[in-house]
Amino acid sequence: MLNIHHQLIIEASPEKIYKGITSTEGLAGWWTPDATAKPEAGTVARFPFGPDYFKEMRILELTPSRFVLSLKTESFLKRNGTRLMYRWYGPPVIDQFSLNMDCAWWNL
Repeated sequence: MLNIHHQLIIEASPEKIYKGITSTEGLAGWWTPDATAKPEAGTVARFPFGPDYFKEMRILELTPSRFVLSLKTESFLKRNGTRLMYRWYGPPVIDQFSLNMDCAWWNL
């Protein structure tokens, strides 16, 4: 099992950060331009990187502007079972939030 942890200080409101990691428009702006997502538990976000390479993540849990948990269900390399979790920590300091991203259970 591989675990990866990133902690980022982002100069944005929690609402803007949440939109950036849960909506089609937000994800397409920083991850891959053809990403599709709907910020609802049970939906599947898709991240294509050209015609033959993609990742799909099932959204398991959402707490607006605080928490997002997803599970990789399908990908080009079949590395399924990865859990990707985003957590915010506040309170804000002039619209700066600590965004923690944890990636665990990557089946290699």
